Amino acid sequence: MFKEKLHVLTLGPTRVLLSSAGFAFSALPDAFGLRARELFAPPGSFLLIGGRHQDLPMELRDLFFELAGGKKARIVVIPTAVADVGLLSPDEFLKPWLDLKPLSVQFLHTRDPQTADDPAFVKPLTQATAVFLPNGHRHRVFDAYRGTLVQKELGKLQPAAD
Repeated sequence: MFKEKLHVLTLGPTRVLLSSAGFAFSALPDAFGLRARELFAPPGSFLLIGGRHQDLPMELRDLFFELAGGKKARIVVIPTAVADVGLLSPDEFLKPWLDLKPLSVQFLHTRDPQTADDPAFVKPLTQATAVFLPNGHRHRVFDAYRGTLVQKELGKLQPAAD
């Protein structure tokens, strides 16, 4: 059925995301058990992980890192959804990834759509092999990035070369 590795992540007691071969499925409980529905077809692996970025289990961080390209990974962290992002140092978001020694880790944050439309601001995304968006309020991400170059570049993100 699937030729590539299948990733199954529990997103709480009742949700699971399955991603393989460019397709993602959401399994949600119904009266007859689990049913799956296709969500979209990203170009590579896609992980949905609930919870705070500070509580990210090592196993999930390591899986994300390997899917990003391991030591060749170019990770961009976009903490825009986090309520108190301005109170935290960028280093607090970058350190868990820097500890793994990827090729690069960059911080990308704004709440201003005009900034998100600036090619210089978006440049890190043009070379990224993975993007990590910490948990928070999704409306902050939508308000800042919808219809901008950031959204366009996120859509072009390619999986890491082996």
